[in-house]
Amino acid sequence: MPDSLVSVSEEEIDAYYQDNREAFRVPARAQLRVVHLNMAPTPRDTAAALELAREIRQEILSGADFAEVARRESADESSAQRGGDLGTFARGGMVPPFEEAAFSAREGEITEPVRTRFGFHVIQVRERQADSVTASHILVPVERTDESELRLLTRADSLENLLESRTLEEAAEIMGIHVQSYTLSESFPVVPGLGRVTEGADWALEEAQPGDVSPLFENDRAFYAFELIERQPEGYRTVDEVRDAIVRNIRLEKQKERAADGARELAARARESGSLDDVSGEPGTSVQEIEPLNRFGNVPGVASDPQVVGTAFGLSEGEISDPVVGAESVYLVELLERIPADSAAWEAQKEEQRRGIMGRLQQQRLQQWLAGLREQAEIDDRREEVLRPPDEQQQRQGFPASPF
Repeated sequence: MPDSLVSVSEEEIDAYYQDNREAFRVPARAQLRVVHLNMAPTPRDTAAALELAREIRQEILSGADFAEVARRESADESSAQRGGDLGTFARGGMVPPFEEAAFSAREGEITEPVRTRFGFHVIQVRERQADSVTASHILVPVERTDESELRLLTRADSLENLLESRTLEEAAEIMGIHVQSYTLSESFPVVPGLGRVTEGADWALEEAQPGDVSPLFENDRAFYAFELIERQPEGYRTVDEVRDAIVRNIRLEKQKERAADGARELAARARESGSLDDVSGEPGTSVQEIEPLNRFGNVPGVASDPQVVGTAFGLSEGEISDPVVGAESVYLVELLERIPADSAAWEAQKEEQRRGIMGRLQQQRLQQWLAGLREQAEIDDRREEVLRPPDEQQQRQGFPASPF
């Protein structure tokens, strides 16, 4: 039905706004200028890690025992305790650069340092088979060196001192660092490149006045500071701001109501004639015959409306459903044939089903046990760590034993 044929009154708009007001809530926001000093390792730190990995390899080539060096030097604590032993693994079990080096090396070879997101690896291939490798490794992470850390802290001290008497832009110009603008939301206190900025958000949203420059804050990714440009308190978007969206929603609901009324008439006529095919020529309708599907299947073109599948499984052969109102369309469903389950196929996968159910039950028990444990434990809040980008999390956590 064309939008032009569906009218929406001011009274309907106002009523919709009042009934759904919470959907238009806007959290407190702060418009900021931001500067930061990144704590990530520098290219010089990367070069230092590579040089250390080369020195470790040379020490082993000169006669040192690989396992002893791994216990002393490897940052992968779990494998270091076993002398760097990673056991036997097949293709697909490790990150690609590591796997390529391990499967390319000869038995007994000590590889050149291999770079992955975890750092640099010196790999010893102890045994090779057609489709697997037994190997050990020594991990040298890419971290800030003591010298690099000192330079960072010195720059942080300088920035902190400048912020006490200068504007943010003046301090940034002197330090040679970039100023970015960003609007911070109370509901999501995260700044691109900085991650979660809890302390800074509290300052900007609760303490500061426009024009104020913050002290220097620190999280696990950077030293950073804000200048508050403007703060907008929590509130609601006005009717005028959301009018177009409200009109679209009301119009769509009216269109679906009218379509459902028309579908009821079509269903009655189809039941009299015996098939939906007999009403397929009606304006605005189309009939689609789909391939057999199970309860978890998707109907092509209606993936956003899974209730269509549920309706089909509630019908008898030849039965035509009442209208099914979806997100944007209205459907009638006719069940053409019900195909019994294949008992042989069921028997073949019954054990797999049993293991899956058992696994879910075990997970539920584990969650119940953890819930009880939490009630009696002191909680260490590590949400900031969890909210790091995945690659950074893995780099900081170290090199898992298997698989990567």
